[in-house]
Amino acid sequence: MASLTVTDRFKYDVFLSFRGEDTRYGFTGDEITPSLLKAIEDSMMAIIVLSENYASSSFCLQELSHILDTMKDKAGRYVLPVFYKVDPSHVRKLKRSYGEAMKKQ
Repeated sequence: MASLTVTDRFKYDVFLSFRGEDTRYGFTGDEITPSLLKAIEDSMMAIIVLSENYASSSFCLQELSHILDTMKDKAGRYVLPVFYKVDPSHVRKLKRSYGEAMKKQ
């Protein structure tokens, strides 16, 4: 009986989460397709591009929540944050645009 490898379990290797307004023209490319929730579930890894205005988008926050719910504490699932033109401490300590965005939620 053949066993499934990690790559056999997932349709996609990586799901990329980003704020298009901040990154589209210099870093990430096209908009996300309507089937993004399924794409998150079918991905082994999620890369979250945390930019200055990422947290100000309710769409991005819903996507982030789904990523964390889907991948948290699951063997073979990974989440990699990328800090794009934002200080990691502002995200971690909810300062500046991240703190302002969380107050609105």
